[in-house]
Amino acid sequence: MALYADSRKPAASERVQKHVIDHQPDLLVMGYGLNDVRGGTPLEMFRQELVELIKVVRQECDPLIVLLGPNCVTEFTSPKPWWHADEHRFETFNLVIKQVAESEECLFCEILDAVGGAEWLVGYSRVHPNNLDHRLITHEIFETLARNCSGLAACSRRIEKTADRWRDESALKADYGQ
Repeated sequence: MALYADSRKPAASERVQKHVIDHQPDLLVMGYGLNDVRGGTPLEMFRQELVELIKVVRQECDPLIVLLGPNCVTEFTSPKPWWHADEHRFETFNLVIKQVAESEECLFCEILDAVGGAEWLVGYSRVHPNNLDHRLITHEIFETLARNCSGLAACSRRIEKTADRWRDESALKADYGQ
């Protein structure tokens, strides 16, 4: 990150061993780059750092990796050094993350579209998601996994006949004689 000295440290590359590799996950969801967008990290430097982070993880474990695009931000007048962001820059970083996901065989989860620019979903900081936005982001992650991981459907199909119904249809059946 270009503004590492001003960041809240440690950087992802400094904590990947302890917070990811040591746990040997089979799924890794990476929300990475918000401070890079806001802090003015050059685009190609960001791309290279993200690719390197993925490679480091895959050298030690092989999880399914889901890369999240950046979340919606409504604060574009932050004090130095976090003043570099605007909507175009967020969209550009979003595209780069999507390209990295494709080139590195990761899943990509589109967060900007999921939130749709709704200002009421951004927390009081105007930078970080609020509780409702976190729920939408989580839902988008689940949709990405459900669309791309057939094992989720296979498990669902296995238990479908014996699991509790997701809705009670007894009143409907009684009313319509089914």
